[in-house]
Amino acid sequence: MPIPVSHSIKKILMILMILAFYSLAGQDKKLEEPFDSNTLNDPEPHWPVVVNPLIKGPDLKPEESKSDTSKIVINGYRVQVLATKYAEKADSLKQVLRESFGNEVYVTYEAPNYKVRVGNSIDRKQAEGIQNKLKKMGYSSAWIIRTRVEVKSASIHD
Repeated sequence: MPIPVSHSIKKILMILMILAFYSLAGQDKKLEEPFDSNTLNDPEPHWPVVVNPLIKGPDLKPEESKSDTSKIVINGYRVQVLATKYAEKADSLKQVLRESFGNEVYVTYEAPNYKVRVGNSIDRKQAEGIQNKLKKMGYSSAWIIRTRVEVKSASIHD
């Protein structure tokens, strides 16, 4: 005696048979044009030029290096004068220090403190000079930190 098969199972079996037929029938078709991976021609990528600011490369033109006044960021030293939770204190000290140090006074935020830092020194001796000047101005707790600094690219190559 045959086992009764439900109507939904019959539908599923019919769909599977149709899919199997189409997948087998589709395998007989040949590619219209043959594919050879050896003749594949990819376009050449246009990579950006990476220049190490500390090494003067042969590919740099002298005219470009003389007229380039852009700033780069490298490892160096700054003198930290204050760390406070209050942005107003940091900003007011920045204004006071700008009278002596110009645009080389920075306020950075590193949670939970605003930090007032002075200078863009490449070597520690320069930073020690700034620290001594700050101590003479009355900021006895000024200390040197190693951080990223902004320098003109022309000053590195000189």
